[in-house]
Amino acid sequence: MSVATVTPLKPASRRLQTTVRQDATTPGVWRVEAVDYAASGTAQLAVFVGGDAETRAREYALWKYRSGL
Repeated sequence: MSVATVTPLKPASRRLQTTVRQDATTPGVWRVEAVDYAASGTAQLAVFVGGDAETRAREYALWKYRSGL
């Protein structure tokens, strides 16, 4: 599992913990999870399925959260 703390292009007080990982119960499904602990644990989830799911999930995390996961 890859975990990185990033500061997105939003107010500096917001910090996200972003995770890119394969779903624990469904092989081939990749998840991008971002939790904003500065906003009471608000979470965002994106799910990728099919060909190149891992690559697409990592590209999305990089684009959305400026994280090189």
